Amino acid sequence: MHSSCVRRLCGPREFIITTPIQIGKYRVSAFARQSANGRFLSSVSIKSGQGQASHDRVLRFSPEFDSMRHALRFAQTHGREQALLLMAGARVG
Repeated sequence: MHSSCVRRLCGPREFIITTPIQIGKYRVSAFARQSANGRFLSSVSIKSGQGQASHDRVLRFSPEFDSMRHALRFAQTHGREQALLLMAGARVG
């Protein structure tokens, strides 16, 4: 596992989250977890604001990957692209 990743438990499932990257006012965190068939699923969280004024978009992706590294890279790349679109004023999600 890469040093910028943290292993967490969410109920009975374990998932990996990357250290958030800052893109303008957005914090992008990629997630990956292993599915029942042994392949890996990816998601990304795009957060903005703080406290009660915070907003978090979570996007789940449908491709499955052979490795956790590939799932995390896919989510991080797409999360970065979505944050850049949000900065440009586009609707995302």
